[in-house]
Amino acid sequence: MDPQKRYLLTDDDLSYEFDRKKVKQVSFQDLSYSVPQRRYVCLSSRPKPVLQSVSGIFRSGLNAILGPTGSGKTSLMDLLAGRISHRRFTGDIRVNGQPQPDHFRFMAGYVVQQDFLEGVLSVRENIHFSASLRLSKRSLSQGESDRQQRARLVEEVIDKLGLSEVADSRIGTDFSRGVSGGERKRTHIATELVIAPSILFLDEPTSGLDAYTALKLMRQLKTLSQEGRLIVVTLHQPRYAILRLLDRVTLLSAGETVYHGEWTDVTGYFSEIGYQCEEKENPGDFFLDLIVRESRFLKNQLKMHEIETEYNERRLATQYISSHNYNELYKQLEDIHRCKTYTSNSRVVRYPTSFIWQFLITLLRSSRVVGRSPLAYLTHTLLASLGYMLFGLILLQSPLTPAGLHDRYGLFTMVILHHLFGLATGTRSIHARKQQFIHEHQQGYYRTLPYVFGQMLPEFFPSKVLSSFVASTILYFMFGFKLSVTSYLLYILSLQLVLYSASSITMFFSALTNNIYLTIIGPEFLFMFMVVIGGNFNYNLIPFPSEALKYFSIVRLGVKTLLINELTDLEFCLPSIRNLTGNGTCLHETYHVYKSISVDSYISGESFLDSQLIMYETAWDLWNGPLGLVIHTMFFFTLTYVALRIAVRKK
Repeated sequence: MDPQKRYLLTDDDLSYEFDRKKVKQVSFQDLSYSVPQRRYVCLSSRPKPVLQSVSGIFRSGLNAILGPTGSGKTSLMDLLAGRISHRRFTGDIRVNGQPQPDHFRFMAGYVVQQDFLEGVLSVRENIHFSASLRLSKRSLSQGESDRQQRARLVEEVIDKLGLSEVADSRIGTDFSRGVSGGERKRTHIATELVIAPSILFLDEPTSGLDAYTALKLMRQLKTLSQEGRLIVVTLHQPRYAILRLLDRVTLLSAGETVYHGEWTDVTGYFSEIGYQCEEKENPGDFFLDLIVRESRFLKNQLKMHEIETEYNERRLATQYISSHNYNELYKQLEDIHRCKTYTSNSRVVRYPTSFIWQFLITLLRSSRVVGRSPLAYLTHTLLASLGYMLFGLILLQSPLTPAGLHDRYGLFTMVILHHLFGLATGTRSIHARKQQFIHEHQQGYYRTLPYVFGQMLPEFFPSKVLSSFVASTILYFMFGFKLSVTSYLLYILSLQLVLYSASSITMFFSALTNNIYLTIIGPEFLFMFMVVIGGNFNYNLIPFPSEALKYFSIVRLGVKTLLINELTDLEFCLPSIRNLTGNGTCLHETYHVYKSISVDSYISGESFLDSQLIMYETAWDLWNGPLGLVIHTMFFFTLTYVALRIAVRKK
């Protein structure tokens, strides 16, 4: 395949054109980046500088960004990797001398500090998932099938990173042991390396690893860089053996550059400006200690408003700008960034994989995750079933009496509330996986919509749906509801729709915010509001549009449908009267069932529905409840999709 061919990727409604040729150089000039910072909720935000006029050139080899915590290392790498919109920063970034395209993140591999591997899947399965979604048919050769080529590429990267012995081992979770920390990190790298990127970014790859494992990992990265790749890593406080592997470094202090250039020249540069590193001292520790001391001094001076001109002239960043190294760098940047962009004939193709393929692969991964955690879902179903069995034993075969009528009404309300506060509120998978979604979406795994559906269906089947179906069926026959196939199916359908609707609300709040407390409180507050507006009061006494609120209540829609389904064509009378007649009819006798209901000898289900202002005469009266629940579900799933799109846009 011609490396000069250019491709068009469409992310939902966005199209990008990019050049697939080898990336040999990334240059950046005067990068400044700020983030909004709010002092109080009610006050407007003010920008907080993160990077200030940072410049440099990274070429093929092992490049590193060094600095203390909060110096802007990750932010700089995010800018270079194209993970932050061009509208949010100032400065110029060039790739091989050309302006960085908006979709550059699709071309580059990016290994974040916190990996998002599926713990219940094996090393091979996690890598294969990346290959299945990010290797298009056009990027594969014509000699063998796509499936065979993807499998071969996965095996090649497994062998290259020394993962063959653990290829079929599960990654591991908080509750089950898996591969070691170093093997997990290498697996994460493999998920990016499988697409053969010529540029690879790694955010603190040695974090959480012991000294030996960290050195072994960095040596593997050095080997990869010697194959012609451009690798950029951020490091916090590496040992000297790791520093010796580096080709070029950028030292940052409070968002400013204090050095950029060859690693072999860094000690000489600092010696020239008056900072001598002892022979037996780790240069990395020396430079970082120097940067930290300066940062703390400046912060104290700023607090006291006593910034001295003499010290300001000796600042590391100021000295670097005045140095010969910076002047040489700036001349190179001027030559690179002065070049005009080129144009070439472009060949246009769609997204690397189709919408359906993205949905199927995401669904397959989610199904495997669910299927390999059967105990959690079986426990969920068992607990729900035991709870419903307890209610069934207490109200076993409830008779057709006024008390039985009251039991039916109360039980329907209880079941609906349990579906809201019990079954549905456990559906927070999108919140738990939101950062995973953002990372994989930015790396070009899938569009937003295939992920929503691919992640949603396994969450419902078999966990929540199975729990609801089994428990509700047990309760139906133990309580003694109407023995009719049609009534039973409508009963199950109504509860499933209530579960869908409630779960869509919890998913929306999970996608809307990163605050775990809001994801819990938000749905519960909305559910309580629905309970209130779905209560027993006369909507005719409430001026419009308040009366329309009843259509917003899941509780009202669910209970109404269940009552119509169960109570029509039923009569409820005193047991003694029914026994006296012997033919199922009731003698005339006044019986007080409810505050506002007084009937003679029996109560019909229809009269109770009338007392609750529930219409039941037509098929529309019965089916507008399920239809309303479907609309609820579609509405909040749409909001979930929009919230996830906004979350990605913000990045």
